[in-house]
Formats: sequence, structure tokens, C-alpha cells
Amino acid sequence: ELADIVLGEKDFLGTVIKCELEEETGNQLPDLYALTTLIPFDFFPNSQSLKQILGFIKKNVNMSEMKDENRNIVNSLLNIYNMNSNTNTKFGLFINERASNLPYELIPNLLQLLLEDIRNYKEANDNYPKYDFSHIVYITKFVKEVEDKKQKKTGVDSNHLYYKYDDDYFIKAADYSCSFKVPFVEKNLDNIENKNEPVFKCIVIIKFEKFIEV
Repeated sequence: ELADIVLGEKDFLGTVIKCELEEETGNQLPDLYALTTLIPFDFFPNSQSLKQILGFIKKNVNMSEMKDENRNIVNSLLNIYNMNSNTNTKFGLFINERASNLPYELIPNLLQLLLEDIRNYKEANDNYPKYDFSHIVYITKFVKEVEDKKQKKTGVDSNHLYYKYDDDYFIKAADYSCSFKVPFVEKNLDNIENKNEPVFKCIVIIKFEKFIEV
């Protein structure tokens, strides 16, 4: 269902980088290198996949070590499908996936194209507020690396090594974030190469006005 939503939005918002190999190899399917898009939660109130993603986010926020004050604020912000909610928040789900060998020079262009798509949509639709986001929510992953033995003995926090270099900028600009260790079963589903290496996921919530400045 989520794939159908992404495909349904592609004429308005989002960028896909793919390579057609049919002529050379007879491959009937394109090789997908990158996908960057934003999905407005409120435009898909009956989407079970988006509700499951939202439930996953809320569950891990509530199980995290986030301060109680921040956790309460986040839960209030994420009250997206509550019709009685007085919140004026409008969340977009940021999907930012790509092959690890995608040239890094392309990344800023992918993010800029998102903003151009939003501007073009508004110009073509009398400023219809479909993509007038107040906040962005994003799920990404990282590993931890201890710099040296001295840090390890003293208990200094490990460095977070993100799979995508731009994630570091989003994390630093985040209004709220929390992280959690990925269970072994989920690592199998994610096709993570080194199953023995601890992998963590991070939930990032950032105001849209800050998101576009990253």
C-alpha cells in the first residue's frame, strides 16, 4: 500500500533515480538507485501502512529515554488522525532511500528537487495546501563506533555513523529525536550485511522551516 501511495504521488512530488537495463541484459525490472519523497499523512487518513508507521514511531518514542516533557510534546504532535485534536500540525513522512554507491554529488539535487516540486504544485493548484507541512518525521539508521580504547574504558559516548551522510545534518537540526537498537529479526528483513554488528534506528522530528534550510 505504501508503494502505491508513493507511485500515486510521483507526478506531483518526489524523485526516483533508476537505470533501465532491459536492452543489455533482458532484465524486465529497472534497477532503483534512489527514492526521495514526502508523504502527507493527513491526505491518506485510511492508509493502514501509514497508520502502522505512525504506531511504530509512537511505540519507540514511548519506549525511548526521551525526557518526559519532550515525549508528551511529541505524542501530542503525532496525534495526526485524532479528529478531536486541536493541533495544527501537518506531518510529512520523509522517505530518503538510496544505494550506498550513489554519487554523493547528486544528494543536494535530490533534496532541492523536493522543494521545487512543492513550489510547482502550489503554483499549478492555486496554492492548495497539500504540502504545507509544519513538521517532517524521518526514520533512519546508524551504527556506533568507539574512537579508541581510552574512550571505551571511560564510557564516553560512541560516535554515530550514519548510513547516509546527510542524516547527520538532519539529526543536528532536529527538534526531537530518539534512537533504539534494531532487533536481530528486523536486521534480517533490512538485509543488513553484518548481522552481528549492532545497528540502531533514529526517529527524527523537525520543523519544516528548519528542514528546508538543512
